[in-house]
Amino acid sequence: MKPVRPFFQWFGSLPCGGGTGRALALCAWLLGTGLTLATPARADQPVSGRVTDESGAALAGVSVVLKGTTRGTTTNAEGRYNLLVPERGATLVFSFVGYAPKEIAVGNQTTLNVALAGDAQSLGEVVVVGYGEQSRRDVTGSVVSVSAKQIENVPVTGLDQALTGQLAGVQVQETTGAPGGTINVRVRGSGSIGAGNEPLYVVDGFPGVTNLNAINPNDIQSIEVLKDASAAAIYGSRGANGVVIITTKRGRAGKTTFRLDSYTGFQNVLRKIDVLNATEYAEHFIAAKNNVFRDLGRETDFTKLKNSQRPIANQILPIFLTNDSSNVVNPALGAGTDWQDAIYRTAPVSSIQLTATGGSERVRFAVTGGYFNQQGIIINSGFDRYSVRLNLDADLSRKLKIGINLAPSYTRRRIVNSDDTWSREGIVLTALTISPHIPVQLPDGTYPGQYQLGTPGFNAMINPVAIATLFNQREKEFTTTGLMYLDWNPLPGLTARSSIGTSVVTSAYASYYPSTLGRGGQAPPSLARAEARSSMLLNWVNSNTLTYTRTLADKHNLLFLLGNETQRQDVEDTYLRGEKFSSDAAPYVGAAGLITAGSGGLSEWSLLSFFGRVTYDYARKYLLTFNIRRDGSSRFGPNRKWGTFPSASAGWQVLDEPFMQAVKPTVSTLKLRASYGLGGNNNIGNYAYQGLLSDQNYVLGSGLGELMTGLAPASLVNPDLRWETSRQADLGVDAGFFDDRLNLTVDYYDKVTQDLLLNVNVPRITGYQRILTNIGKVRNWGWEVALTSRNLTGASSTGASSTGGRGLEWTTSLNLSFNRNRVLALGSSGDRILSGTSQIFESHVVEVGQPLGNFYGYKILGVFNSQEEINAWARWTSGPVTRPGDYRFQDTNGDGLINASDRTILGNAFPKVIYGMTNTFRYRGVEFNILVQGNQGNQVINGTRRFMGILTTGNNQYREIVEGAWRSPENPGTGYARQGGSSNNNINMNSTWVEDGSFFRIRTVSLAYNVPQTLLKNVGLRGLRVYSLMQNPLMATRYLGYNPDVSFSGRAVLNPGVDYGTYPLARTTTFGVVLDF
Repeated sequence: MKPVRPFFQWFGSLPCGGGTGRALALCAWLLGTGLTLATPARADQPVSGRVTDESGAALAGVSVVLKGTTRGTTTNAEGRYNLLVPERGATLVFSFVGYAPKEIAVGNQTTLNVALAGDAQSLGEVVVVGYGEQSRRDVTGSVVSVSAKQIENVPVTGLDQALTGQLAGVQVQETTGAPGGTINVRVRGSGSIGAGNEPLYVVDGFPGVTNLNAINPNDIQSIEVLKDASAAAIYGSRGANGVVIITTKRGRAGKTTFRLDSYTGFQNVLRKIDVLNATEYAEHFIAAKNNVFRDLGRETDFTKLKNSQRPIANQILPIFLTNDSSNVVNPALGAGTDWQDAIYRTAPVSSIQLTATGGSERVRFAVTGGYFNQQGIIINSGFDRYSVRLNLDADLSRKLKIGINLAPSYTRRRIVNSDDTWSREGIVLTALTISPHIPVQLPDGTYPGQYQLGTPGFNAMINPVAIATLFNQREKEFTTTGLMYLDWNPLPGLTARSSIGTSVVTSAYASYYPSTLGRGGQAPPSLARAEARSSMLLNWVNSNTLTYTRTLADKHNLLFLLGNETQRQDVEDTYLRGEKFSSDAAPYVGAAGLITAGSGGLSEWSLLSFFGRVTYDYARKYLLTFNIRRDGSSRFGPNRKWGTFPSASAGWQVLDEPFMQAVKPTVSTLKLRASYGLGGNNNIGNYAYQGLLSDQNYVLGSGLGELMTGLAPASLVNPDLRWETSRQADLGVDAGFFDDRLNLTVDYYDKVTQDLLLNVNVPRITGYQRILTNIGKVRNWGWEVALTSRNLTGASSTGASSTGGRGLEWTTSLNLSFNRNRVLALGSSGDRILSGTSQIFESHVVEVGQPLGNFYGYKILGVFNSQEEINAWARWTSGPVTRPGDYRFQDTNGDGLINASDRTILGNAFPKVIYGMTNTFRYRGVEFNILVQGNQGNQVINGTRRFMGILTTGNNQYREIVEGAWRSPENPGTGYARQGGSSNNNINMNSTWVEDGSFFRIRTVSLAYNVPQTLLKNVGLRGLRVYSLMQNPLMATRYLGYNPDVSFSGRAVLNPGVDYGTYPLARTTTFGVVLDF
């Protein structure tokens, strides 16, 4: 007989803590007798230890299970666990969301400490969806994610920039390099003409966040983008353009830990534009002037006719010639001033952030404080951000939980007038076009300008350095966003949540244009001007949801969500402009001698919503989701204030079927998805449906009367004005191969947006010209592909790590997006819409049967090489005489005349393909990461060619165009017209301004080293990471300008893709350190 165990040891293995009635009775009887029973010995041994992450931080809630059994436990707040296991053959499985699972044989060990490694694949197990979370396995809509790790590795001013190149179906345009500037984000194309195309941003449950610059990217835990109607319909009238859900980091139970993240670096302009230097510009100026003079039949040899003997309009600037009767360019000109070097600089950038997380089982917190400083690459521009965030969660009882999010931030921007033309003091375009023979500054400290030259042929430009230095513009913004929630679990599976949040944004803008700076091409002194603008935005939201989950018969899993939401926003703003300053010493509106303009306003909107969701799955194999939302908005007419937005989706885990078992493990995941639903777009003015009043002057009284100011109707009432509605279908497949080492997601979508908001003409007898109404329809459709592969895992051929778990790892992520767009309707008449930007009039056209974003103008077929070719071609109905060397314009309608009727489509601003690819390499503690992205198949209107590509004398020119200019029939150049020839109307929008906008860009390259724990123990650190990162180190494109991914008009969809001297992108190099302690 085997040895017996004492009673108390055997009793510990009985289910006395909650077993059946018979077991409890047996326990009581044994306690009463105190007998010692003879039983076979059970060879169990205790095992304990601590579970941490790679940096040594404790992980609470890690599942520790004896493999092959249900016996297990979880780690406590300190990451510690205790478990009884068999003496022989025991293997423990450690698993935690966001980390790779680990199996360890116990052997004869009684203490087993484990470090879990982060796993990108595991991080996708749970995704945030509207008003809840879902396992990625169970998601039936199209949802893509960016993790905290991806965001932290990119030092950018705003979180939206961290999305660039990361997600299929999400186009991110970094249209300006200005510090603190915004970028354009479009999800699955552009579906609206007049109501905006930006997605809805939801931050920690607060919908409608607009001030993204106030968010510190290092605070972000995850970003989910809801792309299809099934995922976004829960947001109803604001979900048509997709939804971006941002979740910030929260605390977790355990010892308080700190992280210090700091970097510093510098920025340079990514690329310079190749223009003429002073000597080359003088040569071009002389050639162009001589061509014009030769057209008049005059002598162009200065040895025969001196420069001073020419009419003043045909003279050469004397400094360009060696002397008055010489054909030789003045050698003293040299290279002259490089105006790009004059306005651009090497600018510093730095950031520092301290994060503290921790708490007990009852209370958990995460606190961050950070400062970000970015000086702009254009002198006198920059951006600062001070940010603090507190996330607090507390369990008041087993059934009651409360949480608080508080995020104040303060930003400052130093703004320069970078964009637009020289006549509007645009710094970039002025620097590119001003003559390079002019110095930046004179010995007396004044700034010379081109307006001082006097000789005809020069545009009257202000010195761009003077504009950047003396024109002072500042903007300050303080944002506070707070949200409080209460969770109550009255019954198993039932959760009630109520939250209330508010966001307050106050901003102040001030500018001063001094008298010492010329304006509009006029020499100083000018009339000094000051402007001041302030606003306050108050946005509050109250959400209430009831969620119930239930499992029936271990197979049928159900979730029900009901909710309502109320949101309101109020905005107050004031504006003042003052002139007639006694001096420039007091550059404020309050010091103005005369207030020349002023305004103030108050606007508000509100939204009342009811929504619900039902999800069902059978054995997690067959999946169904239904969403519905009903919104009532103050922005729409009384007959159309309410709208309903339903959606349905289904999923099928094909690999769980018995007939698919033969393909395992080659195919490790296979899910098919389908969805259909409606979304809305309510992004219009707050009072668009109402009949509004505006100022109107009246003459009252007898005789000449007296001028009186009153009010008059300005717009017609449209009580039927309603939101734009998108109907979207999506088919998708999620597949994994070779134990999910290769993962593939493919989606096809078809989205039709109807009831587009457009201004249409009304009979003039009404006293109005237009009315805003719903008449248009646009379709977007396309494919999205996302591919992730773990090429090398650091393991040997036997399955064990060749270097003790620290071999070479290599992962690749690739995303491709193919979007097409077409206008299906523009009202009953189908009239096309012509639009332009700045001084480029009617550069775009919207018409039925064509995509949005089409460029519109004259098409140039080449250059006339002889008078005979000119005589045989169509002629202009107006303008200068056409000569050899001038452009040949297409006679589109074939009537033998060139005029406005011959304008045609010249290109399109939207790319046919968008792509991004990330490669990450890890070896021991070294990490190397490279992200590339690009567009293919789009064009750009290079508006700078309006000045720098027409080969006249008033502006500096692109070197490529001057060198390729037509000079004679024997030397026809590379397709550009002759220097100084008759403009032949080529100052109008034409195809020479349209360039290929395709580009390939290395977005980021980073190299990091994680110092081993063994070297940090003695200095009290949990982790140390040092890194270097380059942003935009290389861009390959055929575009002549700074940035092909550009839009001078910002987010406007009627006239996208125009470059008019926008703030260029920077190449950034940073060096950083991350300390965990």
